[in-house]
Amino acid sequence: MKKLNVFVTMLLLVVGGTVFAQEKQVKKCAKCTPEQRMEMKIKHLQQALSLDDKTTAKFAPLYKEYMQELGSCCAKPEAKQKKADRTDEQIIQDMKDRFAAQQKMLDTKTKYFDKFQKILNARQLEKLFAPRQGKMAKQECRSHQAGPKKPGQKCERPCRKECCQLPK
Repeated sequence: MKKLNVFVTMLLLVVGGTVFAQEKQVKKCAKCTPEQRMEMKIKHLQQALSLDDKTTAKFAPLYKEYMQELGSCCAKPEAKQKKADRTDEQIIQDMKDRFAAQQKMLDTKTKYFDKFQKILNARQLEKLFAPRQGKMAKQECRSHQAGPKKPGQKCERPCRKECCQLPK
């Protein structure tokens, strides 16, 4: 009985400690200003791209400028009607607006690619301009949750893991 009480107490301490640690991490990020988030992102990129101090001094202001210009490319959300209530003309206009915003973003990325190319090498550029991966993209495919597949065995939804790649 005494061993059971000690075990339950230890279990509660371990579980409770992890819960409190996670809350602090979420609160820390929620209080950040946009400038602080940008600084954290630049520090993260500095480590990911293995930048030295000299390169970081050139990279940081250019990256801030790049992100501001990319942000201006996005269409501002407006009070839109429900999808079912829109007319055909409104749907076509929304699609044209979306295409225009995507083209503006592509033009901005191309413009800054040339600028970043003067500072960074090819591998660093590849990491910087890699497609953004959201929360869903970071999750592994369902078939990898139980462990990696055997070579040649296909996944339900192919992902970028080596076992999902078809043999050449």
